[in-house]
Amino acid sequence: MNTKSHPIPTTFDSDVFSALEKFDRRVYFRWDLTTDVLELHGPAHPNSYDIAPRIAPASTILWHSGLLHQEDATILRVYLNTIFCHHIHRPKGSCNHICKLRLRGNGCHEYIWSEIHLITYFDGFMPVVAYGNIRNIQAQKLWQQRIEREAAHDQLTGLLNKDATRLRITKHLASLSPDIDQEALLIIDADGFKEINDNFGHLFGDAVLTDMGDAIMHNFRQSDIKGRIGGDEFLVLFRNISDPEILHDRCQSLIRQLERRYKNGQQELPFSISIGVAQYPQHGTTYQELFKHADRALYESKNLGKNQYTIYRSSLLGQVSVTSHRTPKDFEDFQQKAFKDNMIEFIFKLLYETNSPDATISISLGMFGKLFNLDRVVSISTIPTRINIRQPMNG
Repeated sequence: MNTKSHPIPTTFDSDVFSALEKFDRRVYFRWDLTTDVLELHGPAHPNSYDIAPRIAPASTILWHSGLLHQEDATILRVYLNTIFCHHIHRPKGSCNHICKLRLRGNGCHEYIWSEIHLITYFDGFMPVVAYGNIRNIQAQKLWQQRIEREAAHDQLTGLLNKDATRLRITKHLASLSPDIDQEALLIIDADGFKEINDNFGHLFGDAVLTDMGDAIMHNFRQSDIKGRIGGDEFLVLFRNISDPEILHDRCQSLIRQLERRYKNGQQELPFSISIGVAQYPQHGTTYQELFKHADRALYESKNLGKNQYTIYRSSLLGQVSVTSHRTPKDFEDFQQKAFKDNMIEFIFKLLYETNSPDATISISLGMFGKLFNLDRVVSISTIPTRINIRQPMNG
């Protein structure tokens, strides 16, 4: 029985070259820049791209046929500008280019991520011919996008995580115009979640947070930026608000959706949400400004009984300390932390917002006493202010 043997190549011939092309999924081409004709390396084998064996005029077809993804078409413009603008680029012999872009797939309307290596040869300063190859990197790019997506999203709820939320909102705010745009930052916090988590268990608590995240996802538009920034705390940038009533409706709708009572056997616990809102540009134009004011508005919602939303106002802190019929411990902790982090800034802002030196001194001295574990702190005089410290607690 005779076995037909395949000749073993002794040189880097066309058969080896073609086999490597197929194995590596590379497409090789030659682009004559003097005649503007682009030809694939022959014999051309079937490939993943919607590229004819010969393209002329190549620059026009590449630009207008949709072969390049519209978002990546500028890469071609930059390349042509680089090689033909002699006063900017003065090559010696040849120059190399590498780029990643999307090319239309063969027989479909989908685009394939590809890496292109290009060597351009010059006659003096005139570009004459370019040789290149195209490598399919679709799987690599999709994997990279998946990793990036997982790194930016909260695994429990599918919303953006804290860092990704802050970065995307910061970037978006930088593109806005205070004279034109109207937007709102919402901090959404669960009421009663700790009791549910402690009494019903962490798995039940995770299910509650997942449900909360799902409600937030569907209550707002796809264009809005939505993220989970803490255990039971969420953030939404509500974009392009043409009518204040729309903001009211979205807040009320989310509150109604998440107002419920959870049961576990004979035990029943209430659950709701509170929302603090800061508006762009009225209450700030940066992430830090809007977050700070939305945070104060959130604690006003907590202070007034929870299960509601509050839009920030400049006198908010003073009103909370004077008119509230109840002062939750979480709001006291919030004020105390702000005071501890920056006493001078806190005192001046308190004075500005209350417009009352006496109220400012009284509140500040009370926080000073709590900070240093003192039983009583009183002011002897206000100009200049002197502090008389009496006996410490438990002393």
